[in-house]
Amino acid sequence: MKRRDFLKYMGSFGALSVGSKWLVDRLWSKMQEGQPGHQLAEAPGIESWTNTICRLCPGGCGIRVRSVDGLPVKITGNPNYPVNRGGLCPAGHSGLQLLYNPDRIKEPMRRTGPPGSNQWEPIGWDEALKIIQNKLAAMKATGRAHHLTFLDGASRGLSTMVFKQFLTAYGSPNYIRTDAWGNRKSAFRFMDGYENIPGFDLENTRTVLSFGADLFGAECSPVWFASHMRSSGQNPARPRGSLIQIDTRLSVTAAKSDKWIPISPGTEGLLALGIAYVIVQEGLYDQEFIKNHTFGFEDWVDTAGNKHMGFKTLVLSKYYPEAVSRITWVSMKDIFSTARRFVDYQPGVAIIGKGVAYHPNGFYAQMAIHALNALMGNLGRLGGITYRGPLPFEAWPEPALDESARLSLGKLRVDQSRSETFPLAQDIPSNLARQIISENPYPVELLLLYKSNPVFELTESEKVKVALSKIPLVVSFCSFLDESSEFAHLILPDNHYLESWQEDFDVPYTSYNHFGVGRPVIKPIGNTKSAVDCILKLSDALGGTLTRSLPFPDYSSVIRWAAGKLFESRRGGIQGETNEAWLEYLNKRGWVAHRYETFKDFWQELIQQGGWVDTIRKQIFLKDAFDTPSKKFEFYMQGLKEELEKHNTGEVQLEQLKITARGDEIYLPHHEPARFAGDEFKYPYHLIPYEINTVGDGTPTNSPLLMEMVGFRHYIRWDSWAEIDPETAERIGVSEGDWVWIESPTGKAMIRARIYSGVQPDMVNVPVGLGHTALGRFSKNRGINPYTLLVKDFDMLSGVPATSGTRVRIYKAKV
Repeated sequence: MKRRDFLKYMGSFGALSVGSKWLVDRLWSKMQEGQPGHQLAEAPGIESWTNTICRLCPGGCGIRVRSVDGLPVKITGNPNYPVNRGGLCPAGHSGLQLLYNPDRIKEPMRRTGPPGSNQWEPIGWDEALKIIQNKLAAMKATGRAHHLTFLDGASRGLSTMVFKQFLTAYGSPNYIRTDAWGNRKSAFRFMDGYENIPGFDLENTRTVLSFGADLFGAECSPVWFASHMRSSGQNPARPRGSLIQIDTRLSVTAAKSDKWIPISPGTEGLLALGIAYVIVQEGLYDQEFIKNHTFGFEDWVDTAGNKHMGFKTLVLSKYYPEAVSRITWVSMKDIFSTARRFVDYQPGVAIIGKGVAYHPNGFYAQMAIHALNALMGNLGRLGGITYRGPLPFEAWPEPALDESARLSLGKLRVDQSRSETFPLAQDIPSNLARQIISENPYPVELLLLYKSNPVFELTESEKVKVALSKIPLVVSFCSFLDESSEFAHLILPDNHYLESWQEDFDVPYTSYNHFGVGRPVIKPIGNTKSAVDCILKLSDALGGTLTRSLPFPDYSSVIRWAAGKLFESRRGGIQGETNEAWLEYLNKRGWVAHRYETFKDFWQELIQQGGWVDTIRKQIFLKDAFDTPSKKFEFYMQGLKEELEKHNTGEVQLEQLKITARGDEIYLPHHEPARFAGDEFKYPYHLIPYEINTVGDGTPTNSPLLMEMVGFRHYIRWDSWAEIDPETAERIGVSEGDWVWIESPTGKAMIRARIYSGVQPDMVNVPVGLGHTALGRFSKNRGINPYTLLVKDFDMLSGVPATSGTRVRIYKAKV
């Protein structure tokens, strides 16, 4: 067979071979060695299966990888992994295309031209790390450790712990997350005293009120939600559970729900308060739970004799259904029927999604929604919200701090979060560009990027480019040359997740503790390394307190340390050795499902099966269950009051934080008016960017498989689209497939129209994740990036970017 014929034959393999030059060349060389003539097939190879973890979204699904002669050829879901139970989304199936992708960076590179010039030269690992080490050492020696910033967009579990420990021990307060998960924990932090997103026992619930959470689309782990909602609907012990989706658009979840309630953007929290009005007014709440386990429901008097308003008084005085209906666009009938259904079909849960958090008023909206869970006593209850206790990692080394580190850690953060200006926000990535350019409060001298692409992900991308160009040393741990890496000085390519050790735990929404482990499936195809290993090597090279703070030679040692603590705890069991129900039965009665004589036996079984699970759930009906000032669930959030008073938050600060409430209302769940950038007469439509489960936030976009099916529900491939309702389309003279301009106060973009009845009037919906100007041949110049149309804004309290806070106008393009 000639090479030309061989390549034609390989075309029939479809997307796997597309772009996989390394794999094609290997197969061709094997043909040449074996001289198979016209027979393409080889003799059967040696097959093996390896369990590991997918890293393409926050869900962290367990996967099984089939290899032939050491080459991964297929990815499937791990049926024993508790998060996905064998299911896998399209992104998970595309993992091999990213592994064999021709656009992967195969070796460390140093930029030789100006920022954005894409002029690079190879550099050795030792030399590259030495450059970073020297910069770090010089900064620390002169008291400038706080000039280091680490932008983290996707780490989880132990890798997050390593990165944060490194920054702390070095002396920088600037470990900044760009994925918003930390900022979305505010409601649980102040109301429950729980510093995480809790679990939801969907298998045993009867009613789910989903506020802006596209559970089957791109809300954390759609596979987990689909699996558990299916169990809820098929539980033979009780009537079928129901799902009510409250959302601005007919999302995947809304289409599959029992009822979709369309709502005006930014009023989800107001609707929750309207539902609470019905429940409270008719006395339908769990009175025993409210009396014994909550604080601030009724009016109360403090120790100084001052009277304070409670949640009940606030709700009944301000949120009567007529007013709520007028603002939210939700009918009175739907408000009453939703409230009564939530009461009649218990247990139930109210889930807060991205569609709520990504509004400028999302902070209080999330609290209003979570208040519904407390009203019905669904905290720590079967079928309600569960609280994952901590994994036994208390022995994690305390960061060793020298005097220089202590002084630097006391500096303001470069993004202004956790300051008097923004006292509650954990991270404000939206602030970074302007702060770096102005060198306020100080210059950034070294920026480390890990799975973070601020040029693509943030608003004001041109300012982000200017900011990156201003920093003396930018280092990107990336696998593909994305928009931000084009401005880096050094690129240190991270391993693909199949080439490296992996671990994961504490996945949001899951109702049990688990610890997933994955070993390398294949040696690195190029000269790449794990970013965690790079940080550990830098820590060791810098020595002193950094070495004492991170006493691990590599990532696998960190994972092995954590596994040792699980073994010593004698909790839970390794997945696959028994089913979860039986494991929970044994654990509740003091038995261990499978005892291992040695840690070696435990470790071997752990990496063989892919994970450990503990199904025992923390009981909440204890006097110390809530870690709040009152040790109860707090409608009146005393912790929030303490935080604001600690930062001397007065009238001026309240105005800066865009809080319109005054007095006790500030510390209670309430509705802050939604705000939108753009004059409503000039820009009459709301722009609603939304994630889809094929490409999520855009990380796996450089995959032909995903681009081929990116808009499969709309029969669209390799491009973006704008969802427009039929009435609007007729009014502006647009037909299906026409090119339209979407224009905002910051710019405009041309895109094809998709006429869709699932769009509300005065709205236009555009998927995110496309519109890359870099990343690779399969994603570059495909579609538009709606973030380029957004006006910079964020929730001043939580720090979450306000991606749903911009108005636009739409008109037909002349092409």
